[in-house]
Amino acid sequence: MIHFSEERLSTVWEEAVPLMKEHFEETGDFGIEEFNPDKVQYLETDKLNLSKTFTARTDTDTLVGYSIFFIFPHHHSRERICAVQDALFLQKKHRGIAGVRFISFTDLVLEALGASLIFRPVSTKCDYSRTLSRMNYEHVQNGFMRRI
Repeated sequence: MIHFSEERLSTVWEEAVPLMKEHFEETGDFGIEEFNPDKVQYLETDKLNLSKTFTARTDTDTLVGYSIFFIFPHHHSRERICAVQDALFLQKKHRGIAGVRFISFTDLVLEALGASLIFRPVSTKCDYSRTLSRMNYEHVQNGFMRRI
């Protein structure tokens, strides 16, 4: 069974980095050749409560997934609090219904924290947009990237 919780990124950083690398390798991060997360920036947003980190663990307390959100007032409507997903990863053998439960868990916690909008970018290399649509998410935009 997989259990979900909110944890401080500063306390799980070393444990999360191997999963971050696994996530990076799976999604390919579109032309970024070297896995090199900005620990200082991540931990600073954690310290300032500008981000929330959620974890997925097995019964033996092994970390098998994580999700990170940046939290801030919407720039065009400051009374609305936004939660923008930076990452969502669950090891392949734990996906399926556990992934849906993980998304639902993060939604409930983010709503309790005051978020009224949750944005979840979906990689074209690991597309779970149909799952989000079934969970009442709206497809509101497509993202593009240009290499310079």
